[in-house]
Amino acid sequence: MPQGSLPITIGITGHRDIRPEDVPALEASVGNILSEIAAACPASPLVVITSLAEGADRLAARVALSHGAKIVVPLPMSRALYETDFETPESKQEFAGLLDQADDWFELPLLHQATEESVKVHGTDREHQYALVGAYIARYSHCVIAMWDGEPHEKVGGTAYVAGFKLRGIPPPYIAVQGRFEPEETGVVYHVLTPRLSHQEHTEEPGTVRIMYPKNIMTQTDFAEKYRKILADTEAFNQDELALMPTLNDAQAKSKQYLSPQLPEGLHNHRTEELTGYFSTADTLAGFFQGRTHKFLRLLFWGAMCATITFEYYAYLGTDNPYILIGLFGVLCIAYGINHYAGRSKYADKFQDYRTIAEGVRVQYYWKLAGIEESVANNYLKEQRSELDWIRHGLRGWSLPYYKKEKSFINLPPILNRERWVLIVKGWVDDQYKYFARSTDRETKRLKKIGRIANFLLVGGFGIIAVHMIYQFVSTTKPVLTALYISSCLPIAAGLLFGYAEKRSLAEHARQYERMASLFAKAKKELEISLENEDFAEARAIVYELGKEALKENGEWVLTHRNRPIEVPLA
Repeated sequence: MPQGSLPITIGITGHRDIRPEDVPALEASVGNILSEIAAACPASPLVVITSLAEGADRLAARVALSHGAKIVVPLPMSRALYETDFETPESKQEFAGLLDQADDWFELPLLHQATEESVKVHGTDREHQYALVGAYIARYSHCVIAMWDGEPHEKVGGTAYVAGFKLRGIPPPYIAVQGRFEPEETGVVYHVLTPRLSHQEHTEEPGTVRIMYPKNIMTQTDFAEKYRKILADTEAFNQDELALMPTLNDAQAKSKQYLSPQLPEGLHNHRTEELTGYFSTADTLAGFFQGRTHKFLRLLFWGAMCATITFEYYAYLGTDNPYILIGLFGVLCIAYGINHYAGRSKYADKFQDYRTIAEGVRVQYYWKLAGIEESVANNYLKEQRSELDWIRHGLRGWSLPYYKKEKSFINLPPILNRERWVLIVKGWVDDQYKYFARSTDRETKRLKKIGRIANFLLVGGFGIIAVHMIYQFVSTTKPVLTALYISSCLPIAAGLLFGYAEKRSLAEHARQYERMASLFAKAKKELEISLENEDFAEARAIVYELGKEALKENGEWVLTHRNRPIEVPLA
């Protein structure tokens, strides 16, 4: 079956000294877990993250490859140092063979206190490097398969230690220090009972699987539902990609050109091409669902207006005509039908979510060009956790790998370095400043226009009522029902227009766009000064902070829209 581009990532941790007689049962259990995930998410590619240590890691890698999954291999240190773990030629040959079949592999940097010399020997620094790769696997995986005997011995870098990262969160120094009250990122662990040669006393059958959930304020049932929704939302994105992208080729081509004009040789590589493809996919899908969302919103407000006009007509002018009530009922049924269809299809949610993904990839792309090797997901949607966790998981899947040395853009020849910074300033900073400045002006004008029309309708309605009151005082004739009918419709129409502006968040957009225009204008000025002084470290710091601010602002944007779902106006 064809698959989309957003992966479901599965981490592997496990004992090295597994018993040979347990291998068939363990292979079957790991295969069953992968098959269950693949069956639930057939349009989503599976990526297994493993460091290919002896024993459980390699067993899981073989099973993953046999199930058509890709494997990505983070190494805890340089390959040469890591291979000293494997004493026999057969083990080294097996490692090299699996590494050749990996979709990608890369070496993690040494922790601050470690050196090449200190990790050569089996001691504290080397153990912390094993813990670092375990933390990477836990953080970049939707779930972790732990082939573990279940014993809670917390050896640094051991299987229980890595399973704890997924269940309880990752502490420093393995990730950057987070906010004091920032919630831990946790997830699901599939515990596959795996006896060890050194400790074989177990009452359960080897290969027995149980699912472990974090112990926090959520119940296990709630966390299981959260995990299921993360996978379901990822699958929905991939299904939309497969269903819609073939019909949106022109829009995707424009999106690619917008993010990434022709890069010079030396900046164009597999990674920048990948990020451009990811952005164009999410951006094009977001544009498609944005059009659908605005279309349905307009239909709902026109439906509400038609229902209002019909009801008021019946009340003032058509009391003896039952067909007007039938028409009113029909209009209401259509409006609620549209509302139900839009809600079930999740057009608004998809527009917001896919736009959020696209903006994350945009920042990732320009961070990459600036030589910043960090996943945007580590700085994104921290205030929108739970319902948008699938986006952070997806962006992490798309950022694999980011530590590969030959893909780094930090040290470039002088001419290429200048071209790189021209692209960043022109293609991102200046472009975004102009976009937000134009958008501020557009939203402000649109809001003022709606306000003028709505106020005109209000004044018109009140004016008709005032004229009619005077007419009643000086005339003995009956009230003019047509005038009353019009005077009642106009204020309601004004209220619907104000409601439409609120649903579109025009006022909030204008304020947010103004803030972002100011932010990018300031960043451009500081960046140009740094580049003029050839202070590239400072320029990189500016781009990093600008990216974090853009991610924060986009998180607030999506939260604003989440609080204004499409629904039938109550006016």
